[in-house]
Amino acid sequence: MIDKFISENPKISPAKPVTIKGNLAKAQMIQPESLMTETLARIYVEQKNYKKAIQSYRILSLKYPEKSSFFANQIKAVEQLQEQNKIQ
Repeated sequence: MIDKFISENPKISPAKPVTIKGNLAKAQMIQPESLMTETLARIYVEQKNYKKAIQSYRILSLKYPEKSSFFANQIKAVEQLQEQNKIQ
C-alpha cells in the first residue's frame, strides 16, 4: 500500500488564500471617541493644547449627555485660558 502510494507520487495543491479586499488597517482602527476621557482632556489643558482640550470636552459632552453642562463649563474655562495666553 505504501509502495503504491509512493509510485503514484500524488500531489497536494495548496489552497488559495482567502483574499479580503479593502483596507484592513482602517477596519482595525480605534475611533478616538472611544478613547476620550476627562483625564486626557485635563492633560491637554495642562499641556496648553487648548484646541485638543476643547475638542475632547465636546466629544465627552456627546458621549455623556448627562454631564453636558459640566463639559460646557469646562469648554468655557479652556477658552478663557486660551484668551489669557494670547494676551500675554
